[in-house]
Amino acid sequence: MEFQTAKAFVFTDAFLASLLRDKDASKDDYIRSRTVARLLFEKMPALEAIIYQGVALEGSFNMALKPDVADRVLYNGATFVLRVTKKYDHGIYDFEPVNRAKGYFGDGTIEWGAPTNRTR
Repeated sequence: MEFQTAKAFVFTDAFLASLLRDKDASKDDYIRSRTVARLLFEKMPALEAIIYQGVALEGSFNMALKPDVADRVLYNGATFVLRVTKKYDHGIYDFEPVNRAKGYFGDGTIEWGAPTNRTR
């Protein structure tokens, strides 16, 4: 790869990362990340997903997937209702389970189990 081409990739990556690093993104309904994803998917039809660093929790990541890709590769492994019992620094929470799904219907409805009566 030519130096100028590599440099263009580095600058483009840095620019896109700066757009996606907005800590207040939820206030504008994530317009920047939605727009970047849409433009990338339009420009590169073979691209199925993008993964980028999250800002709400250090070390986290976000994904933007095309709807058909999400339907094909994602599944619901488990669904819980949790009660947060304590909040720590750095986005860490302690919690206890309140309920767990028993099953799922084709329309997305969740069949819930009996509430969990667990206390510490």
